[in-house]
Amino acid sequence: MAINFLPTGSWRFIKPPQFIEESSFGVPPEAPTFSLLGNLTGISPNIGIQKEVIRNIGQRDPTTQTKLMEMFSGAFRYRPFDKSMMGYGINLANEASPAGTNAASVTVAWSLEINGTEKYFAFTGMKTNNISVEVSKDGGVTIGQDFRWKDSWMFKDDLTEAGINTPTWITSFPNTAPWTSLAGGVDPFTIEAVVWPTDRIKFDVNQNLDAISPNGSQSLEYLGATIRETSVDFDLWLKGSEMHDYLMSLQLIDASYTLFADPTTPVTISITDMGLDSQSMNFEGNANTFQRLGVAGTPNSITLT
Repeated sequence: MAINFLPTGSWRFIKPPQFIEESSFGVPPEAPTFSLLGNLTGISPNIGIQKEVIRNIGQRDPTTQTKLMEMFSGAFRYRPFDKSMMGYGINLANEASPAGTNAASVTVAWSLEINGTEKYFAFTGMKTNNISVEVSKDGGVTIGQDFRWKDSWMFKDDLTEAGINTPTWITSFPNTAPWTSLAGGVDPFTIEAVVWPTDRIKFDVNQNLDAISPNGSQSLEYLGATIRETSVDFDLWLKGSEMHDYLMSLQLIDASYTLFADPTTPVTISITDMGLDSQSMNFEGNANTFQRLGVAGTPNSITLT
């Protein structure tokens, strides 16, 4: 069969994915000035519906199907060069002052060439369900941020249906260098104010979003954070019993990791009252590397500043 259309791919994005904080849940500004998420390495939107399949007696097959609800979620993977998008996933929801926290929703929009024509996409009412921030020697700072959202506007000639009338688009793809493992300075990681060398650390935050969709609605009418769950795991070079002692006594410890060591406005993840969960070692007779120690813990609180 002859292909009579122009196939598309990730290289055919025209306007890069960009975001704006919403004035209220699911309502983007009419004239937004967008910001970049970072150096995006992947987007995986999942568009689905909840439906009821009706079966009547006397029939082997369904007789009809009824659409009940639209369901939207997806993962965004990026290399950051600022902290703006991370805050929506890491920090506690603050309903009194929602800006930059999980209490605020965002719109993400972009355009893509589809069969030779520019088409627009927007997801509105987006909130972060969970986020992973990992810093490794070779991989730098990498973010995986999973969202749920209220509405999807896809394959549009413009975004007026979404309420976006006169946007100020970012039309060029970022060429800003993302944060690497060097961005945090020479001593990025401390535990109880003591510097610890590491070449891998990972922070996970789950905001446990819950949605309200009452009878008569096909979408979410409210989406908000419930309890927050956090975890941290990191690798060290074995040098003493400190981590073992913290673990066995369940001493709650404070730690911090600097993602970006700017002299005036550094970006830091602060860990408060972390109880260690485990430590792991693996000794091998043919190993030609120095002995490492894997450590995992659960903080009572974690903050991005």
